[in-house]
Amino acid sequence: MGVDSRRWVKPRHDHEFLIDDVLRLAAGAGKIRIGFDVAGGAANFAARMRERGVTVFTTVLDNAGKPMNEFVAARGLFPLLLSPAHRFPFYDGVFDLVHVGTTALAEGGSPALGQAGTEEALEFFMFDVDRVLRASGLLWIDSYMCHSDERRQVLVRLIGRFGYKKLKWVMGEKAGTGSAKAAMYFSAVLQKPARG
Repeated sequence: MGVDSRRWVKPRHDHEFLIDDVLRLAAGAGKIRIGFDVAGGAANFAARMRERGVTVFTTVLDNAGKPMNEFVAARGLFPLLLSPAHRFPFYDGVFDLVHVGTTALAEGGSPALGQAGTEEALEFFMFDVDRVLRASGLLWIDSYMCHSDERRQVLVRLIGRFGYKKLKWVMGEKAGTGSAKAAMYFSAVLQKPARG
């Protein structure tokens, strides 16, 4: 599969969650059948989820002319050539699970307009994630590396504004940084509330 054979299956770090644990968290809210992996690279997460009967669409970027979407499709998975800066081309509430990692949260906004990484860009990104996730669906923030306390606080405030229920929440210092302002890993599994 071209991926660490333990990723999402066996624990590697305290800030990483296992797929089976996350799927168990969803048991009370309904079965996870379809998911969306934002900035999923080679679709390794989608391949792991397929092993558990979950279909996952993966956004991929045009990586310096390398056809990543063709590679993902050749694996029998579902690529979508799309940047996290774009609005997602899906109806509201179609996904049971949305999986995002460091790249997706760092690139939210329009890099071409100089908005990548701004608070407004992150808000736009989170709004669109919230839009495509069904009520009681899960938002899995996977090992997001926060380089500043300010960025971490912005993300936590946004999560609070959307009213998500915290099912799992872990913050841990990145090993080996050796600086007073160490980067922190942030992982969470959040449940979208039903809104009237």
